[in-house]
Amino acid sequence: GNVVVWPNERQAQERYGLSWFGATNRYFALAVHAPYAAPGSTVKTIAPAIASVAAQVGDGMHNGAPEKVIFTTCSSDALTVAPGANATFDIGVFAGPLERSLLTTAQPYAALNMQGLILYLMSGCCSFCTFAWLADFLVWFLAFLHHYVVFDWGLAIIALVVVVRGLLHPLTRRSQISMQRVTKQMASIKPEIDLLQKRYKEDPKKLQEETIRLYREKGVNPLGCAGGMVPTFLQMPIWIALYAVLYFAFELRQQPAFFGVFQKMGGWRFLSDLSAQDHFISLPFEVNLYIAKVTSINLIPILMGVVFFIQQKYMTPPPTATQTPEQEQQQKMMKWMMVILFPVMLYTAPSGLTLYIATSTLVGIYESKRVKAEVAKMDFSKPQTAKNGWLQKAYTNAMKRAQDVQQKAQKRSQANVTKAPSKKFRDK
Repeated sequence: GNVVVWPNERQAQERYGLSWFGATNRYFALAVHAPYAAPGSTVKTIAPAIASVAAQVGDGMHNGAPEKVIFTTCSSDALTVAPGANATFDIGVFAGPLERSLLTTAQPYAALNMQGLILYLMSGCCSFCTFAWLADFLVWFLAFLHHYVVFDWGLAIIALVVVVRGLLHPLTRRSQISMQRVTKQMASIKPEIDLLQKRYKEDPKKLQEETIRLYREKGVNPLGCAGGMVPTFLQMPIWIALYAVLYFAFELRQQPAFFGVFQKMGGWRFLSDLSAQDHFISLPFEVNLYIAKVTSINLIPILMGVVFFIQQKYMTPPPTATQTPEQEQQQKMMKWMMVILFPVMLYTAPSGLTLYIATSTLVGIYESKRVKAEVAKMDFSKPQTAKNGWLQKAYTNAMKRAQDVQQKAQKRSQANVTKAPSKKFRDK
């Protein structure tokens, strides 16, 4: 059946007026809007030409196969025209690109706020974390870099990496120093940890208490290693927003990188369109991998996997002395998952996005190398008083709870083994 899109109950009660309604695909829009009015006019409603909009589901065809399609119908109110009189229903129609400069400057689109047709939003699980304000800012900032600084979209993306990395440098430096501090401190107290493990191997709770006490005495915070991943997590919203921008922004459609230098080499398609795959080597056939269709061998995602692997040597937290072999194995698996999973997931992503991530990772490796050289000159031999912050308290409490649960489970297991089944006999 029909689903009324306009007006809903609130819109009807508040007597809102409809200015425009449209449908979009990746780069273009088809919209009906109020007829053109002189600048300064307060008439911005499409009524009475369109009084209601409804959505319906029908049958259609796509690539020769039947499929369900959603379409909309626009209806006007009934109008009685007297004999000999006339009436008109005036509407405007926009069929064109989703170009921000057009919709924000040309009339009547600017007066009707039709830039609302532009929406940088990824579907699926990424929709909730695609911040519209961040995507809008990235479009503006990339355009600024392109028009006034570097004059190339590929270089604008690299310049964006430099800006973001520069803003995050204080946090990155602090987290890297914390990670290196913990690495050296854990290495220095490993003999004492081994001694505690031998002494209290039959008493896990006591081992945990003594280990925490040793950490406090030596000023060691095992959670300091976790800070090394903070800059990466802070960049995740930028990656997602940039994915949406590069996929939907009309300004980047069919725009090459590096002034089209690769296209001047005999029409090579490599980085010819930053909104598409990099097309390092185009394939004469299509490979359907279910999650995506591969039409070329893409170089940047492969290089991204290589730089991720190199990054692990600088960013992966070292195993702590209290880690079990299973936990160390899980840490290794997570490292390889990042090296393999990210390039696979982003293999068919816009080349502008993979260019950003690969460049950012390379800059991060250089940054880590510089911080390591700085850390090598620092003296961590003097113990520092470990601050009992909320994260440290949460870590301690979680470890104690886990230890209590483990002890209770062991006691129940021992009781079940040592307790013999009782038998009752009745004298006859």
